[in-house]
Amino acid sequence: MHQTEQQKNDHALERESMKLHQTMGLREIVALGVGGTIGGAIFILVGTVIHQAGSLGSLLSFVLAFLAAVIIALPYAELSCRYPFAGGGYAFVQAALGRHWGFLMGWVYTGSWLFIGSYIILGFGGYFHVLFGTQPIVGAVLLIIGITLINLTGGHLFGRVQNVIVLLAVGTLVIYSIVSLYGVAIGLHGAGISRFSPFFPNGFSGVLEAAPLVFLALSGFDMVAAAGEEVEKPQRTLPLAILLTLAIVLLLYLLVTAATAGVLSPPELVSGTSSPLADAAGQLFGRTGQQLIAGAAMLTTAATGNAVLLATSRITFAMGRDRLLPRVFAHVHPSTKIPWVAIPTSGVMLALLALTGTVLADAIPLLASVGSFLYVLQFVFPLAALVVLRRRSSMTPSFRTPAPYLVLPLAFGVCLLLLYESRHAAIGIGLGWLTAGLLAYLVAQSLMLYVRRKRYMEKGYIATMEEIVALKDQISRMLNEPQAAFEQLLATRERIAELKRLRAMQARIEELEQHRTAQGRIQELKDLRTTQAGIEELELLQAMQARIEDIKLLRATQARTEESNFLRTIQVQPRWQGRSSVFETDLHRGLGELDVPQEATASIKTDEPDPDITIKRKVIN
Repeated sequence: MHQTEQQKNDHALERESMKLHQTMGLREIVALGVGGTIGGAIFILVGTVIHQAGSLGSLLSFVLAFLAAVIIALPYAELSCRYPFAGGGYAFVQAALGRHWGFLMGWVYTGSWLFIGSYIILGFGGYFHVLFGTQPIVGAVLLIIGITLINLTGGHLFGRVQNVIVLLAVGTLVIYSIVSLYGVAIGLHGAGISRFSPFFPNGFSGVLEAAPLVFLALSGFDMVAAAGEEVEKPQRTLPLAILLTLAIVLLLYLLVTAATAGVLSPPELVSGTSSPLADAAGQLFGRTGQQLIAGAAMLTTAATGNAVLLATSRITFAMGRDRLLPRVFAHVHPSTKIPWVAIPTSGVMLALLALTGTVLADAIPLLASVGSFLYVLQFVFPLAALVVLRRRSSMTPSFRTPAPYLVLPLAFGVCLLLLYESRHAAIGIGLGWLTAGLLAYLVAQSLMLYVRRKRYMEKGYIATMEEIVALKDQISRMLNEPQAAFEQLLATRERIAELKRLRAMQARIEELEQHRTAQGRIQELKDLRTTQAGIEELELLQAMQARIEDIKLLRATQARTEESNFLRTIQVQPRWQGRSSVFETDLHRGLGELDVPQEATASIKTDEPDPDITIKRKVIN
């Protein structure tokens, strides 16, 4: 029992050592969401969206995407109140649906942000090229190194840097939009209302086809939930931060899109430029305006890359803490309380994807499409988790989804529509990423199961039961304490589930061992039975052979006796007297060959026949 208490204390200390500090308030978390949302799409994808949906069509696409994002964000905000832990959607799904679905959600979530982050980093490299004339890959690598170092310093510096970058970027975008719209209104340098025509070049289908990219442009509010464990007063702060992020971003997108559509002509939007806002500013204000917008774009894309690295590293950290990834990813620095292994790992993965994108002709649209597909897919799992939680949990969070019977079906429908409108290449690459993760998970789980069977065979069944009972008493005491943290209850519940799995595994191992022992015993009995049957058969054959020999000996004795009796009946005739010596000699020779006893032939005389013997047969001369 003492050992059980010691193990329980060790587990509690280990869990506490893997906990992140609450260092971000509402301003920092909103800056994280806004910075993670506006950076990539507003500076990189605006031109593609305007070309595909049209000037007014792009504005309509942003409004529809905003409504879709709000419909999905409302359930997401409720889940963030229920589970304010690192990992966001992964933490929701893992707690509600179990480890297997949790891994699938974490893998999809990580993949979506890695692909999104890679095209954002490439966009940063493009703006870096505009300012400094270097190769885009140089700027991309420098950005990855910089944001990795910032994340490794801890949450305080991260929050301050993110606040400054977002304020500068938002201010620059607002000034750009107002001045550009004024230039459109007065027709400055070829800009004008005529640039908005045609309003819907591809009809409403073009608006729908642009929907996945536009929805991706609003991606970022889920980053707020991913950092939930580092937020002060998360039950109040997280829902408010999610809704504020979407509102601020929508206003900026409408202003910037309208300004850009009124300046650039359709051929300029088709040219495949990775810096449409800088091109528009250069047309209106010359080289100086282009450099100012490029600088703001660099700051904003850097903020987005910073937020992406934070989100992916927290997912990796949470999965490592739950042992769905190697445990090394859950290591937390003792002083800064940041996941110092998960952060550089995510940075390396972002760098690899960005380097891969440099060899593709349409790298940014392709990476954005793959990220959009995975990003939409990862919302399906938290929505399903919320449905399950509402049915089996009586907990009332500080924020609840309004009209859930309307909002939840609409959220599922929006996700399915956006998935259907994704590019075929993006769907193929996204499903390939999903398949690779599932195969790796199955192989890892098989190896872990084998190792655990070997390890826990040494653990006593009674000791496991005592530990389960102790943990049940602990959770019962914690349920009666209002100040008990919900994370502690969740961790204790996970520990009990793990012990139950171990007990089931141990029972299964014992059953297999008993079955293996019984099979060996049965085989031994079969071998013994076979040996005994062989011995019995051999003994029977020997007895039969002895009986046959006895019968043969008896039959030979009977034959000799019959021959002897027959010879006694022979009566010698007088006419044999002349040949008595010869006949007697031949007769004795024949009787000797027949082994007739000497006493049986003593009375046979050729010249003196026995008067009692009469011959009734004819004697051969």
